[in-house]
Amino acid sequence: WEFNKLRETAIKVIRHFGIVGEANIQYALDPKSREYRIVEVNARLSRSSALASKATGYPIAYVAAKIALGNDMATLRNLVTRSTTACFEPSLDYCVVKIPRWDTDKFPTVDSRLGTQMKSVGEVMSIGRSFQEAIQKALRMVNEGSDGFDEGWYIRSKTKEDTRTLDDELKYPGPLRLWAIAHAFEKGKSMAEIHAVTKIDPWFLAKLYSIHRCQRHVQTLKGLDQLKASGPALLRRCKQLGFSDRQLAKAAGCSANDVVAMRVAWGVLPVVKQVDTLAAEFPAQTNYLYMTYVGGQHDVPPLGQETLPPYKDSLYDSAFGKGHLDDEHGWTLPMKQNALETSPKLTASMAPEVAEDMSLEVPQKASFAVIGSGCYRIGASVEFDWSCVSAVRTLRETGHRAMVINCNPETVSTDYDESDRLYFEELTLETVREICRFEVPTGVVVSVGGQTPNNLAPKLAMEGVRILGTSAHSIDMAEDRSKFSHLCDSLGIDQPEWSQFVTLAEALAFAESVTYPVLVRPSYVLS
Repeated sequence: WEFNKLRETAIKVIRHFGIVGEANIQYALDPKSREYRIVEVNARLSRSSALASKATGYPIAYVAAKIALGNDMATLRNLVTRSTTACFEPSLDYCVVKIPRWDTDKFPTVDSRLGTQMKSVGEVMSIGRSFQEAIQKALRMVNEGSDGFDEGWYIRSKTKEDTRTLDDELKYPGPLRLWAIAHAFEKGKSMAEIHAVTKIDPWFLAKLYSIHRCQRHVQTLKGLDQLKASGPALLRRCKQLGFSDRQLAKAAGCSANDVVAMRVAWGVLPVVKQVDTLAAEFPAQTNYLYMTYVGGQHDVPPLGQETLPPYKDSLYDSAFGKGHLDDEHGWTLPMKQNALETSPKLTASMAPEVAEDMSLEVPQKASFAVIGSGCYRIGASVEFDWSCVSAVRTLRETGHRAMVINCNPETVSTDYDESDRLYFEELTLETVREICRFEVPTGVVVSVGGQTPNNLAPKLAMEGVRILGTSAHSIDMAEDRSKFSHLCDSLGIDQPEWSQFVTLAEALAFAESVTYPVLVRPSYVLS
């Protein structure tokens, strides 16, 4: 009732104002009385418009612009699905979760409680076949230090200066609220108690509690041997609930590598699924992909083996197309250069030894993966999206196939027409490794997405993934202050006196000894 009522109201309001094209409307809804208030109406695109477009496979901005220019929805074609007109409403067979990122901890005087005022600096979008799978993915996307829905991130984020109690975190919405709910479950609070404080719908709390209950079960196994004895059915169920290998290892008291080896041996592997918004009424042709453990077969072959349709062999895809239901005769696009059958060979010093299960035999067509920036935050924003898009466009213009791995719906790199294939996935070692296991790319580009992919470079190199450009060893040497300082000394390059600290008192003592001014920087940062 709530959804349909607000939907009907939105249509009436937009028609009353005479808005043609894009608009968004925000409500405040009382779930008890069913009363609602309109907070604001904007006749413009917003950050949520991009997310809604990518979550549903519906090009909102494109259709809105065409309608504003006088076209009608019955003849406009959806250039994402390429099978339907613009009046075909998306129907989803998957779950999408959006979580904003708030960096209020960087500003001690700012009230971290959330309301109608915009305070987020970025957001992530995750896709799964269940709410549990999608919410755990999203929690890892928005904070790379989080394992998922557990109390770990809540405990790590609480500082001595933070006076908010657990009840405060539950009662007043804030950046840590979801992890606070996990902590409350660990403390023995029931769903009814948490609902009484948070007013969160019991459906969501029940799904979150199922994650907590599964984690508690794994914790009772006490070690790798008991986890093995429980069989592959339990492991597969945990993965379907969104647990990462690292998260399971932490709960079972073993290493993540042990979980990976066991999972691969049992054949518990994710499958690649397309964003299918056509309810199986028409064949899905989208290049939006995600990985899930709820499924038995891949929707697509590896990119290097796929036969791309003609419109995918143009430099500009269909962004400049007519957008009608039928292609017009005589409409041509500048074509790519002839694709190279193989990629430029890397020297032995640049390419790590390839692991046996990650064979990098060149597929039929050279394909490359570009790892994006992930969630925007203070200190990492649109500049990395620009560099990712530039890398992808250059790859495609030189005849190569390019895929993007990213979880940020605000970015141009996650637009449907920027790459040959897009994985809306978390930027973790586990996920990128599984994508590479399936795709077997000719190479992976980590140097254009900022700090997050740079941090993955050494781990991916150890897994046998070919890193293009600067080697993982050199990236590590540039980021590690001690290693870089040693390199400067060995080359006879002058450098200012420096040191690294973990406490404020040590830093102050050093600053007084060398005298001011001093420059303060994180200890392992290149970007």
